[in-house]
Amino acid sequence: MKLTKSALTSPAAVAVVVALTLLVGMLSLFKLPVQLFPDIERPQIGVQTTWRAASPKEIESEIIEPQEQVLRGIPGLESMNAFANRGGAYINLSFGVGTNMEQTLIEVISRMTRVANLPQDARPPRVMLGGGRGNTPALTFFFLQALPDNKQDISQYIDFTNDVIRPRLEAIEGVASVETFSEQNREELQIRYDPIKAAEYGIEIPHLISLVSASDDISGGFKDVGRRQYTLRYSGKYSVDELSELLLESRGGRNISLSDIATVEVRRNDRQGMAIQNGNPAFSMRINRANGANVLETLNRVKTEVNLLNLRSA
Repeated sequence: MKLTKSALTSPAAVAVVVALTLLVGMLSLFKLPVQLFPDIERPQIGVQTTWRAASPKEIESEIIEPQEQVLRGIPGLESMNAFANRGGAYINLSFGVGTNMEQTLIEVISRMTRVANLPQDARPPRVMLGGGRGNTPALTFFFLQALPDNKQDISQYIDFTNDVIRPRLEAIEGVASVETFSEQNREELQIRYDPIKAAEYGIEIPHLISLVSASDDISGGFKDVGRRQYTLRYSGKYSVDELSELLLESRGGRNISLSDIATVEVRRNDRQGMAIQNGNPAFSMRINRANGANVLETLNRVKTEVNLLNLRSA
């Protein structure tokens, strides 16, 4: 009642308050940003599969198509984009806003176990919450270089980063994935055959591949000897030196071994590029932020973990 009485006795003051309210409202209305299509960060899940030395066509037919078949029909799935590159495949799954991503992640992992007949030398698929392929928000980059007075090879630091630093950073809350960009990968067993010698001996390359890939230990069951029971196992795995003596065929009383047509060695794969920082060999590491994670909080957690790693390494 007092407010009504004061308004009736002071109409000028009421007019001024109404005018100021309208003025502030009009200014706010014109300065308010309006977007026809506002940016909405949709939940994403990425599936990455590596099959080194395979062409994009082989990647598409042998990896992407079988994975797409089992991933179709996931509840909440709005779009599925696949990318086939040389040596790797990537599938990005986008879901509707409000989708239960914890349950969806379990569903994606469960469906990936149904994929059968993947190439034998392909690595198991890696499922990442938050997506990737360039559309995942990058949190930060780290550039690591070998100092001029350091005589150790940069590859040793790459292995340490992948084995120690990368798992620690991926365990931080708010980090979707960590990618290491370097000119080299891990050491691998390489069998380099001479096509001319293989043709001279009449060894077909598919037959050679099947023999090498089939080298494995095989269980032979059990054997009872008195009161003891022994497990029988046929040894089929070879060391690098023994693999060179793998028997391929016998012709005319002569045994043709793998060393007759190929060289077997453990080495790093061929360089496909080189990173240089301040004139020194280097490599970079990208940390991708998970969808919905707070940038400052996640960045502070990363900095804290990096400082702990520096103290321990020191």
